Amino acid sequence: MAAAMVSYASGGVLQVSIKGADGKKGVWQVALYSADDAFLEKPFKTKKVAATGGETDVVFEDLPEGCYAVAIYLDENGNEKLDTNFIGFPQEPYGFSNNAKGGILGPPSFDKAKFALSGNDLSIRIVLT
Repeated sequence: MAAAMVSYASGGVLQVSIKGADGKKGVWQVALYSADDAFLEKPFKTKKVAATGGETDVVFEDLPEGCYAVAIYLDENGNEKLDTNFIGFPQEPYGFSNNAKGGILGPPSFDKAKFALSGNDLSIRIVLT
């Protein structure tokens, strides 16, 4: 019984599978957001994971129940920013939870990318743009 309580108290686990960067190298910059007003500005948690050229899994542990959104990009040149062209369109692979797409004027909203994490562990897949 005590082991079950410890497991529950430690929070949920989110596994993010990233697909669509076949043959590409660099570092995955993965940001987890927990609030609409912080989306794409102030992540709740971040991870950096070396890209191996195939599908990659990133795991966030000890997450409280709630709504979250994930934004990722592949930093191919190691400058720790998403490179864009002269009009602001991303030049490195990127993606969002729910495979949410933005509009012509920018990225998707938190509402389009959000998902609920409740008590159980969750696995999501993001396919890169």
